[in-house]
Amino acid sequence: MSSSVSRKMFNADGCSRCPVGDVNLFESEPYIKKQTGVWPETNPFFIDSIYHLINRNTKLSEGVLFVDFSRDNIAYFINEDWMVGLKKTRMRIVLVIDRFMKPIAQYWYARYPDIALLPVESEGITTFLYNLERVLNGENIALNGVTSVTENEIFVLRKQIAGESARTIAFILNCSLKNVYNYHYSLCKKLGDLPNLKKLFINHFHHYY
Repeated sequence: MSSSVSRKMFNADGCSRCPVGDVNLFESEPYIKKQTGVWPETNPFFIDSIYHLINRNTKLSEGVLFVDFSRDNIAYFINEDWMVGLKKTRMRIVLVIDRFMKPIAQYWYARYPDIALLPVESEGITTFLYNLERVLNGENIALNGVTSVTENEIFVLRKQIAGESARTIAFILNCSLKNVYNYHYSLCKKLGDLPNLKKLFINHFHHYY
């Protein structure tokens, strides 16, 4: 029996901020009963790659939603709306994680341990395909040695993308301005030794709009 899938758009209720409703779903013939989705739809190369990879795999026995958990999409992942929206699809959620986003993936995994983690490692496609096979078999890939972002760091990300000043953030958190700058510095270190956080949000909105 063939495992090939055809492209089909799938709409689900989502958050008002990000296009959770726009899930690119590849649905197989009815007798195969397999579905695979991709979200968000900001990177056509990611969508095409997932499409071709699942066509090479014969063990896709359940609905799987692959999330492009990359740094360019970071602003999607600083509020819980995205997870709540994707949960409504009732598909298994797999985070395909770039090397910069592991600390944020670890944060969400601690909150939702039923999601699967699939890091993109520097070893290349062979390692990725091996790990993909493990994930489709129900296993998970541990992010060893990764320090998760904290609640306060996620809060700072949310407020900065909303355009809040460091002083306003300090007031809301009831902490010193120095603490806010420390959260900013810690985030920059965890997300790939960035000089600042502005580039993350510029890339995100470039994709979104």
